Amino acid sequence: MTNQNSNGNSGNDGGGESDGGSSLPPIGKYKVKCVDAVMGNSKEKGSAFCRAQVEIIDGPQAGTLVVWDGWFGDNSAERTIQSMRYLGWTGNDYGNLSSMKAGKAFAMATIEHETSQRGNKFAKVAWINAIGVQIDKPMGPAEIASFNQRFGALAAKHAPAAQPAQTRTQQPAQQRTTQQAQQRAIGNGSAAGDAPPFDDAPPFDDADAPPQRGKYGR
Repeated sequence: MTNQNSNGNSGNDGGGESDGGSSLPPIGKYKVKCVDAVMGNSKEKGSAFCRAQVEIIDGPQAGTLVVWDGWFGDNSAERTIQSMRYLGWTGNDYGNLSSMKAGKAFAMATIEHETSQRGNKFAKVAWINAIGVQIDKPMGPAEIASFNQRFGALAAKHAPAAQPAQTRTQQPAQQRTTQQAQQRAIGNGSAAGDAPPFDDAPPFDDADAPPQRGKYGR
């Protein structure tokens, strides 16, 4: 497990530093889970924030640990709480983050690179989002109904062609019917050289059996 935030904190409590950029996870979005979390105050201004350590759980960067800081300012508190929920926090007591630290919830983290005041580059989580498609203003039921009326015919025009139903399942049944008819015809003497039905064959009894000989032909 690689810890990208283990060499101390940056001057503004923005997360840990790395001794170089070569080992940092590339900038991008990663599926993560929370492995540790704590509430605290910044050193400079005393601003309240939640710091969580998240672990990348898939891809070539799996096992890498990165820090996320969520601030409780007037304009950021609500978004921070949403991110904590995405990371698994289920309670309302900020002194109990055990549900976050359990690591049972998965979220999507946007990882960026920053440079500290001491010139060290480090990776940090800029955003925590729910896994899945995110949209600012999804359509409501009434809007969907109106949209269907407006564009439903166009969707039907470009619908995929229907496939023939049960074409393959009917063929074996037809073959069985033909075979059964042929067998009945043979039994009635109307096919296969007009062979007599099996019921007309002479009976076989002991009188028709060839004489039995002993071991030495006597």
